[in-house]
Amino acid sequence: MRHARLERALRRRSSRTRLGRFLGNRRLLLGLVLVAGIALVAAVGPYLAPDPNAIVLRNRSIAPFAQGFGQSPLGTDQLGRDMLSRIVYGARISLTVGVVSTVVAALVGAVLGMVAGFFGGKTEFGIMRVTDLIMCYPFTITSIIAAALLAPGIKTIILIFSAFGWTSYCRVIHGVALSVKQELYVEASRAVGASSGWILWKHILPGILPSLVVSATLQVRQMILGEATLSFLGIGIQPPTPSWGVLISTGREYLSTAWWISTLPGIALAVLILGFSLLGDGLTDYLNPRL
Repeated sequence: MRHARLERALRRRSSRTRLGRFLGNRRLLLGLVLVAGIALVAAVGPYLAPDPNAIVLRNRSIAPFAQGFGQSPLGTDQLGRDMLSRIVYGARISLTVGVVSTVVAALVGAVLGMVAGFFGGKTEFGIMRVTDLIMCYPFTITSIIAAALLAPGIKTIILIFSAFGWTSYCRVIHGVALSVKQELYVEASRAVGASSGWILWKHILPGILPSLVVSATLQVRQMILGEATLSFLGIGIQPPTPSWGVLISTGREYLSTAWWISTLPGIALAVLILGFSLLGDGLTDYLNPRL
């Protein structure tokens, strides 16, 4: 009975310690607030904001707050379209591309990395050589070439980013799996006759999850920035779809007369990337086993 009370006390103390570390991690909290705030706006904004593609020529190039906080608080573009609506819809596109591409790439890379690290031999050699071959080519340049050859659109971008983004996860998870499979509890499971699938699910997967979560959080920003880059170059999301990259690109011609058309989407993109950067750095500290 004393042992049970001691165990409960240790659990409560551990929970308080984790909560204190979470609340004391300013980068993690700030990143979480920025990302969650933009995600919330992207989720509910389209139900409250007007049509982002509605053209009202008499309201062309209205400056932010020129009409107060009521109609078009962030101004309008060169065709009279509401900038707030277009930025909100652009957030949905950026988050959709970033999150979906990251999830698919992380799943593929994690599975291949675990298999390569756990089984070794020819399986490890084949998977890691393919990974090295793909990683020889810069991600951005490869994505630009692939996007230029394929039909532009959200599905194409997600496919490209997933096809070339899994290699970094595979490399990281492979190293972690090699380390985890040397632990005594893995050797004990093998000694009692546990199957490889059971060991992968019960021991290897929990061991690689912290590294996988941190890597995925940090790579979302790369996916979002990659989508904006392709759209800016005209080979990603196509007008009139209000992608942030499209808004920044089309607004370049009006920087001297309507600076907000390019600047406001650029600020939104920078804030979202900053949020994921802070969130990834904060998770790195929070999930550090040495702490």
